[in-house]
Amino acid sequence: MLELTAGIVTYNSNFELLEKTINTFEGCSIRKELFIHDNSSQEHYFNQLQKLRLKNLISGPNQGFGFGHNRVLEQLPPSTYHLILNPDVEIPPGALERMIAHMNEHQDIVLMVPKILNPDGSIQMLNKRPPSFFNLFARRFLPKILQRWSLIKKKMDSYIMLDKGYTSSYEVPYLSGSFMLFRRTALEKIEGFDERFFMYLEDADITRRAAKVGKCLYFSEASIIHHWSRASHKSLKLTLVSIKSSFKYFNKWGWTLF
Repeated sequence: MLELTAGIVTYNSNFELLEKTINTFEGCSIRKELFIHDNSSQEHYFNQLQKLRLKNLISGPNQGFGFGHNRVLEQLPPSTYHLILNPDVEIPPGALERMIAHMNEHQDIVLMVPKILNPDGSIQMLNKRPPSFFNLFARRFLPKILQRWSLIKKKMDSYIMLDKGYTSSYEVPYLSGSFMLFRRTALEKIEGFDERFFMYLEDADITRRAAKVGKCLYFSEASIIHHWSRASHKSLKLTLVSIKSSFKYFNKWGWTLF
């Protein structure tokens, strides 16, 4: 049985970054296999993907991030772990090996996320407490000058767990979907992603469900590089997708205003 399988979902993703992601993943010294699901990218992009000569390349309709990853799961050979991998990530040597070694030693961990860095080495503060309507609204729509007001800043800092910091490992209620290492049995038990979320907050939802079967850990002893585009802040269409996902999340888990 493989130690690790991994899935990448693409949609006209930056091809140069995708190649870096694949190359750094392939450099890991683990028995592994990588699958790609392409969400109906433009024809020339899909032709580029085919030139990569990956053994497992899936193409299908664009029904969202979680949908694509679930289709990958349906095609996978058996493995101990499964990695949800963004197409804009670089994996330094030894990072995945350290994560898997720690999960092997601690069987109660079902989901792990490493320290996530920007290309300049600064930390992406992506550990979060369960979202509230205020936090989602403030981060997306409040002007920066208002975000610096004491009461608002305190609330927003708590949301990204600055009180816990990012230098040590701890359990997190809402882990980033850019790089999620799952224990395969746990991921199958919770039946993967909720496909009602086209994009955004599907990672909050799946972390919450995974926490019902085991520990969801931020692991500070390994790090990866994420070329984070914050696409929803640059596109009205994706902003509307994000708002729609927020309503789906609160309707499912209950509305928390603050």
